[in-house]
Formats: sequence, structure tokens, C-alpha cells
Amino acid sequence: MSISRSNILLAMLILLPFCSAIAGALDALSGPYTQSVYYDWNGETWLIVQAYADIAGEPSKNAPTPDSTVITHQASTFGWSYDDTRWSRRQPYTPNSRNHKITVSAVNTPSSVRIIDPLGFDNPQTESDLPDDLQYVLDVLWDFAMFYVSLPFPSPWGLILDEQEVRVQVIIDNDLKGGTFRYNAEPSLQGADWIWSIDLPVNRGWYLIDVHTLAEAGFNYYPSIHVDDIDIWLFADFEIYR
Repeated sequence: MSISRSNILLAMLILLPFCSAIAGALDALSGPYTQSVYYDWNGETWLIVQAYADIAGEPSKNAPTPDSTVITHQASTFGWSYDDTRWSRRQPYTPNSRNHKITVSAVNTPSSVRIIDPLGFDNPQTESDLPDDLQYVLDVLWDFAMFYVSLPFPSPWGLILDEQEVRVQVIIDNDLKGGTFRYNAEPSLQGADWIWSIDLPVNRGWYLIDVHTLAEAGFNYYPSIHVDDIDIWLFADFEIYR
């Protein structure tokens, strides 16, 4: 199920208080939004998987002149909740997902932009310091999940940078106008952090950025059972002004 831009712009924006040091520069640009996956279990509608995503960043940046150096930070999270295993004829049906990825794309910008310093995060048990923008978007997602997610929510406090690039693969587009974060270990919580660098001359106006979270939901069964695609669109637009 795909969520259109018009539907997202009409949806409720969840904004909650955060520490002034972070909130002074960042905002919830889009989301959080959730998608639920159901399965027909012997006539019962079984909620097996819920996915949710949001994005934060700097909603506006000042460029005093066209020759100003301008960069802007953004971050996205992609979380998962699963119901418990059920059994049929001694066979376990364990809700699961696979092929997780976050794609980022500059779709329409008054000046050319380049994505730089992309970092991929996932949630093994080891903890690490997070960038402010990623910590902010995690806080927003946590507060949202407490009210709107029906299944158990994974703790966000273990999200760390995958420095070895084993579980997370970052692929930058050839034109530098976006990239893809692929999560090989299928963790229950992912994060991505990146910077947009705006080429000179820096023109005023709205810079339109699409963030797309994708995966397949189903069962960890032999063979695996694909029930539905997770398909959540987020819009990380920002404005350059003088």
C-alpha cells in the first residue's frame, strides 16, 4: 500500500516537546506514519506486522547571498513491531520482514544539491552516541508508537552506527542526488543520517526531497511467506531564504 503526498500532507503531524538544544534547529519534517499488515488466520484477521517511519531535519536555512555555503542535516527512522508466533499442525508461523531499505532522492531543487556523509544505523545491543537529528527523530517515533502502535515496540535506545558496513550498505546515486540504505540483518529498528550540500549559486525557494521506506512483510516460514509490501513515503522538503 502506497501513501500519496496529498494524503500525507493531510495527516496529523505529531509534535512533542524536546530539549531546546536539539529542537532549536530541527523539526519533524514528515511523519510519523504507520502501515499495518494483516493475515487471514482461520477466518480471523490477524495483525502480524506494523511498520512506521518518520523524518526530521532543518526546515529552513538562510543563505544571505547566492555565494553562501549552505548544508542541511536530515535523518530518518524505520521501525518494526511483530506479533507472537502462532502454530498450525506443528508448524510455526513467525511474523517477520525482509529486504529493508530507505531511499532518499532530491526530486526538484532550485539549485543543484549533493548528498554527503550518509550514515546507516541499526539496533544491535551495543549503544553509541547518535547525531542530534537522528536522536530527535527517534524521540518523535517513540512518543508516536506509545499511542498508535498496537504491537510491542522495540527499544530505540540501542541504535548504533554500523561502522563495519556488514549489516548496512549505503549506495550513493551516480548523480549524488540521493542514495539507498540497505539493511541486511533485518533489525527491528533502522536509522539513516545524511547532509545535503547545495551547489553555488544558492537559489531561494523550496527544495523537494522524497524519502521512501520499503520492505516485505510476512512470515519466517519455510519457504518464507510474503504477505504484503511495506511502502511508506515521507517528504523532507526544506526552504532556502534570504
